[in-house]
Amino acid sequence: MSDNVERLRRGYEAFNRGDLEAVFELLAPEIEWVTDERVPFAGTYRGHDEIRALLRDQQEVFGQLTMEPYEFFETGDQVVAFLRQRARGQASGAAVEITVGHLWTIRNGRAVRWQGFPQREKALEAAGLPARRWRAWWSGRSRGRCVLYHRQTSATLRLRFCA
Repeated sequence: MSDNVERLRRGYEAFNRGDLEAVFELLAPEIEWVTDERVPFAGTYRGHDEIRALLRDQQEVFGQLTMEPYEFFETGDQVVAFLRQRARGQASGAAVEITVGHLWTIRNGRAVRWQGFPQREKALEAAGLPARRWRAWWSGRSRGRCVLYHRQTSATLRLRFCA
């Protein structure tokens, strides 16, 4: 597993434990955080202070939010993570579970940009990995390794990491 994917796994684990200090150690101070326009709290946030305020606002509405990553794609300095997000409305008590994509740009070991996507295809395309051209083939369950097969040029293979 690459260093960037391992950092992100640790970051999601820290977030689920409520350890935001560990999460912010993985984020560059000047990080740009872009949420999809169709989700609550849509917008672009810059820097630790704005992202902390966003997370506080989300917690007031949803209580404890958990994120379970199950698949990673890495290309250059970008990592696409697919995950299940679970929350419960503070006022209504209604349970919410969605599957989303997160596109991370990582430089010098720290995330400089994050963008959320409610659609898998959009997250892959934003990373330059057109979803329709890739098909996953399991190469074995050990260490969650998968191989991607390019449908148009059967000679092209890429490695991805799966949970």
